[in-house]
Amino acid sequence: MQLWGGRIAEIAHISNVPTLRVLTLAGHKHLQLLTGNNSGPTWMLIQDCKKLDVRSIGTFEDVEHITITGIKTGVSLSSFSALSKLQTLSLLQCRMIPETVDLKEHAPLLKKIMISDSPESILRSVSMKNKNVIAANGKMRMSTALRVRISYSCFVFRGCR
Repeated sequence: MQLWGGRIAEIAHISNVPTLRVLTLAGHKHLQLLTGNNSGPTWMLIQDCKKLDVRSIGTFEDVEHITITGIKTGVSLSSFSALSKLQTLSLLQCRMIPETVDLKEHAPLLKKIMISDSPESILRSVSMKNKNVIAANGKMRMSTALRVRISYSCFVFRGCR
């Protein structure tokens, strides 16, 4: 499901759509919270939802892959500690809050953390604290992340041309 733009302030109970596996939220300038039972989706793309409290992503207990772009309010790795199934986390053009958290302790399946446009000191502390996790600082732009996401969606749904 793709939700582009709009004036939604809160999204709740995504689990009411039991077949939903891929969720894209883009350009929701007023979206602040994700609440309720949001189990189900395993892939998420959140782009330019500038007011979103990233900690509320913890309500998506089944999510395995997350790409977030353009969050300038501050993102901390501890916001994702409730996601025990998380495997990949990409934070592109987000303002990172420096902290040392062992995300792998809470998400044992975590394999990769991608952080772009952040100081090397943040990447270094993430790498040191999260052993056996590949932490990379790429210069990937939002359009690249979106192309990857769309390619995956086309593969899963076999419908794009």
